Amino acid sequence: MRLHGHLVEIDWDGEVLVARGTNADGRELVNAGTPDNRLVLAPADIAEVVFRDAPRFVGGVVRVVDTAGAEHRLHFRRDTRAEFHRLYEELAAAVAAARRGPADQESGQPERLVDLTDPTTPPDPPDPADPADPIQPAAPADADGIPRDDAVPV
Repeated sequence: MRLHGHLVEIDWDGEVLVARGTNADGRELVNAGTPDNRLVLAPADIAEVVFRDAPRFVGGVVRVVDTAGAEHRLHFRRDTRAEFHRLYEELAAAVAAARRGPADQESGQPERLVDLTDPTTPPDPPDPADPADPIQPAAPADADGIPRDDAVPV
């Protein structure tokens, strides 16, 4: 989909978001940080997508934060809010799918699970107080709940 926002032009093909500012203010909003002032992001490179609607007298914005923490603002006017909301929904779905990784389309479950524990890491050592009993009883306490060494359990 190709969108013309306020000071920005956006292309989204379902796999890559490309945005560029149409003037100096738009380039500042897009915050591409490249010599050609074009923002190019895949869904895996997006950390957050936020939609702020365009009420009567204020423009709306789709705010995209990349995984490096840079904020990119795609401004729009009220007459294009339906198209920008659709862009937001598609971006959010693509980002969620990228976070899930490859998934089985029927079950929605990942195709593979990866165990991130290191098999060379030794198990935790037992409690030095009593290696045979991992759960130690609480120390006896007085009437105020303060543990006492000389308190006798009743």
